Amino acid sequence: MSMNQPRAPHPSEDWGIVLQSVPSKRKKEIVSCLENVFSLDKQDAEQVLSNMPLILVDNISFGLATRIKKHFQKLGAVAETTNHEMIKKNCFQIVWPQAPDLAFFLKD
Repeated sequence: MSMNQPRAPHPSEDWGIVLQSVPSKRKKEIVSCLENVFSLDKQDAEQVLSNMPLILVDNISFGLATRIKKHFQKLGAVAETTNHEMIKKNCFQIVWPQAPDLAFFLKD
């Protein structure tokens, strides 16, 4: 395998979080969460919400995916975990230049 080829994710690390929708009355709160947790500016966070359904993060463990999904559901978003390739292919996806720090979701 060439060093330039991406590493194929291990099946247990092939989960993603899909943001399906956000109620309009909760958008400000979710934009604020995206700004703080993912270090996005306000414009980029709003752009995320305007492109749903969208894969927020991908190639993570099921446990971490579940924590992230529950966090966004508590904020009022419709979110799901998936490892289904067809679902992933039919959604926009954030391509992070550098993997986001997801430690926020590992706190109790």
